[in-house]
Amino acid sequence: MVKELPKLWFHQVSAINKAKTVKDLAIFYPPGLGKSRTTIEIFRDRCRENSRVLKTLIVCPLIVQQNWRAEFSKFCPDGSPLPKKVKVLEGSIKEKAEAVRTAREDILIVNYDVFISPEFLAACTKWLPEVLILDESHRVKNASSKRTKALTKLSVAMSKQDVCHRYLLTGTPITNDQLDLFAQFFILDNGKTLGDSYFGFRATYFYDLNAYKKGTAKY
Repeated sequence: MVKELPKLWFHQVSAINKAKTVKDLAIFYPPGLGKSRTTIEIFRDRCRENSRVLKTLIVCPLIVQQNWRAEFSKFCPDGSPLPKKVKVLEGSIKEKAEAVRTAREDILIVNYDVFISPEFLAACTKWLPEVLILDESHRVKNASSKRTKALTKLSVAMSKQDVCHRYLLTGTPITNDQLDLFAQFFILDNGKTLGDSYFGFRATYFYDLNAYKKGTAKY
């Protein structure tokens, strides 16, 4: 007997319906409002559209990696192949890179810190996911960080495929100021929303508080 899933909330249904009209989506719900459930429902729709399980990379904090695997088991009906297709990458960075290269599963879960490694990025780029999910996406708000640059390269490589979907999940997309949004959205859509230049974005939407003072400019 197929288990009955908890009823979706209105805001979750709205996001799921929105995802049917766009390739990529940012889900900025506050904590506790069901970002992972919403994303899994959207993902299931994408798989149904393509009649197969899409190659998917979920990047999240280390502490919630196992939670994601549990969420797939919880929110996929009995008999669904999805829970069997999920693998949490463990071990050293080298071991995680090898796990990507030899993956039999279609859904891989890994933490952000591995993206400081060129070897791991190379493995992911060769494997090339069709779906990229960034949980707690504010962790790539710094456009100059190694992991942000690596995930940006991966996102750009993905965009050359026929099937490419990217999702940002966080309850705190802005932790300092609105400049935090640029790098996240560039990974999401490669510049369609906020442009392809951080400095252009800053010059267009921000002004220098010290423009008429001596010293370092602040925005």
